[in-house]
Amino acid sequence: MVDHEEPTERRPLWLGGTIALLLAASSVIQFWASFERWIVAWNSWDRDSAWVEDHRFDYIAPSDPWEPIGDTALLFGIGYLLMVPAILALPLAARRLRWLGIVAAIVAAAPFVYVGVHSAWSGRLGVPSPMADGDGMGFMTRLATAGLVALIVLAIVLARTSRGWMTVALLIIPTTLWGYLVGSLTIAPLFWEVSYDTTRWSETVVAAWTAAAAIVTVVATVPPQRPREPAEVSAAAAAPSA
Repeated sequence: MVDHEEPTERRPLWLGGTIALLLAASSVIQFWASFERWIVAWNSWDRDSAWVEDHRFDYIAPSDPWEPIGDTALLFGIGYLLMVPAILALPLAARRLRWLGIVAAIVAAAPFVYVGVHSAWSGRLGVPSPMADGDGMGFMTRLATAGLVALIVLAIVLARTSRGWMTVALLIIPTTLWGYLVGSLTIAPLFWEVSYDTTRWSETVVAAWTAAAAIVTVVATVPPQRPREPAEVSAAAAAPSA
């Protein structure tokens, strides 16, 4: 009889490593975009008509009126898109692959695709992309709401496998569009002065949550230490020392 247990045990290792790498790369690029706005632009700002904290320079899901600062929107869009394959791969971490987990992952990843493409495209154009025209922003909001619910469902599915993988899904929730809005109003002001528009380092909060998800992915991937059976302990004690 062919033993299939070894590939099954190894599978989460490469799977978790891939997800962790994608999330880590995403967080690095997001931090890079944030530093462009809050360090590079902040220290070299010479405009009197507006300050770096003005909403017109927000690069997450840009909308009119918007002005780019360097490559912030492009970098964020690329980093955000790297989260898509990581989210889609999460159902594979479950003990059993279920359709509910697959559908939840697809719905959860959809707003990351939309916001990521829109942000990166806007960064390339220098103006908000056509994806924000008409009801584009309204559609983005509805999609983000559906994605938020889907992430909660995905976390519940993964909870049947391990708390670690469930936590990974939960840590992605603050990186959503709704998570960004809540974080900019509640978390960022805890560390930096509330400005007249966007609190400094608001986007960095999203990058930090992404980094946290990457770290927890590594923890969830490492198999727990199997307790030694009494027979193994007795055999080890009885073995002659060298």
